Amino acid sequence: MDQKPARNELQKTFIAMIFAFAVSAVALQLAEFFIVVTGNWTLHAKGNQGFNSQELLNLGAILSHLAVALIMITASWVMWSKSQAAGHLAAVESIVSLKFFLVLIEVVLVTLYFSISKSAEGSFTKYTATQNFQDYLTTPSASPEAVQILLVFILFLLWDFVADVAMSPLNPNPASRFKRVLNWVPGTFVYGFVSVACALLTLPILYLSSGSVVPGAAISGDFALILLVILFYQLKAIEPYLLRLAKTQATRANTPRDPKPIHWIQIIFLFFGYAAALTCLWSLR
Repeated sequence: MDQKPARNELQKTFIAMIFAFAVSAVALQLAEFFIVVTGNWTLHAKGNQGFNSQELLNLGAILSHLAVALIMITASWVMWSKSQAAGHLAAVESIVSLKFFLVLIEVVLVTLYFSISKSAEGSFTKYTATQNFQDYLTTPSASPEAVQILLVFILFLLWDFVADVAMSPLNPNPASRFKRVLNWVPGTFVYGFVSVACALLTLPILYLSSGSVVPGAAISGDFALILLVILFYQLKAIEPYLLRLAKTQATRANTPRDPKPIHWIQIIFLFFGYAAALTCLWSLR
């Protein structure tokens, strides 16, 4: 009996457990948020005084940060689960192998997702010590999550290279090692283009967010990041068009893409939404 599928399922279960741990961190942060704003679910937060506009914006910055983490984790889980890349489907045969390196990349990625949620504004530890609402609020900024999302896209590029190119040979595969390695260049262009593009689109958000402590700017930056994360997955639909520029790369055993007109409509709306959020961030910094 072939044991590869079983071993592969064990690897996927291991990564799935880390995903569950990351999303549980977001759930915990959300639970703490609602404990604070509702006065531990008594609905008498701040002695019935309510929240002023500045406090509401600060709370909005906390929620928008957690939304970035939640959407990043959920979207990554869905796409990772659906991936048909040859490298993704392979089993680990040795710890000195590309597949083991790929698993390490996945572990680091999910660790970054956990980090995004834990860096959200709001200090529940200080709040529990003093029961003072003001102690829960911290300096709002979209800069930390922008840095982390940038690192995520860079790791996505590395994952694309290992899973979609290095571990997914051409069919037929060139006999010459030099030609096989040479074909990594167009392969990385096709399967890593979207990761590079989104990493570059993260840079304006990072630049405009750096040094900005305005809650509205943090919310705008987070909204731009959310749209960029969704845009990343929608842009994957352009791979068949990139394959027209490097036709031999279509023989690699990777996730098939079937772009439809709705994809282009979604991409256009997401891009304009990203541009609008970036403009708002620029005006508020």
